[in-house]
Amino acid sequence: MPVDRVFELNEEQQRRLILRSAREVAPKQYRLFLSTQPSLAEMERDFRRRTGWYVAGSVVGLFSPCLLWVAPTLWFVTVAPLRKVRGHAIRNWRTLVGDPVTPEDAEVEVALLAGGIRRQLRRLTHEHHAQRERVTEELQRAEKHWREFKEKQSQVEAMLRTTTLESLEYRRSEIEARIELEEDHVVLASLRRRLSAVSGQIEAFRGLDRWSSRLDAAMLECTESLQELRCQLTLLSASGTAAYQAAYQAASEDLRDLNQHMSATQAASEEVLRLGAAW
Repeated sequence: MPVDRVFELNEEQQRRLILRSAREVAPKQYRLFLSTQPSLAEMERDFRRRTGWYVAGSVVGLFSPCLLWVAPTLWFVTVAPLRKVRGHAIRNWRTLVGDPVTPEDAEVEVALLAGGIRRQLRRLTHEHHAQRERVTEELQRAEKHWREFKEKQSQVEAMLRTTTLESLEYRRSEIEARIELEEDHVVLASLRRRLSAVSGQIEAFRGLDRWSSRLDAAMLECTESLQELRCQLTLLSASGTAAYQAAYQAASEDLRDLNQHMSATQAASEEVLRLGAAW
């Protein structure tokens, strides 16, 4: 496919393409791109600039043998990651710009959403400076909450993968059956302690399963609040009317309220993870 076709994508699609490409082939570059979110044109400029550094380093190495290490270092550290991301993006653009289908795609979508809001905030007029500062601060908190929720959800899922509710309930039934038949009081006491431990694991498992759903809901709520704020900013940029300014103010206040709610959810989830780790 001609390279020009890729550049016909709109800017958000280009940013999504680059982030997903970097995530698959250059993880370190991906972490950097999550904050910079370059378009294809911006990445091309960066690629040409880095290639210029590499050429300059090669020339220096020709005249100064003791500096021969400069060119290979510049290539592997600065040029190669971008070249890999660029090539992968161009070859697989149809797949990479598709609808999100994995949890990692969700991370990209939230990063793009927050980045789009920041770009919109920078375009607001000076009269909205105070609001912009408040919203930027709340936006940073919302992003932080989303990332922490995602990390906790990964921890919960890892704990849930260590066993299944069915296997725990089977163990409990097995111990209960042995208790009914056991006559030795020492063995009976041990079985009862095991029964108590397994029952505790079952309750913890059910609690973790509930919290996995709650974290999913919290992440979705956070994303939808950011989407609402972005819509209000778009309307404000287009019209600047008092009505839309009021709507924008309401959306920013909703974001602040959401962050307060998310902080409480974070604290509760920490305790659940601590208890879940015990089994």
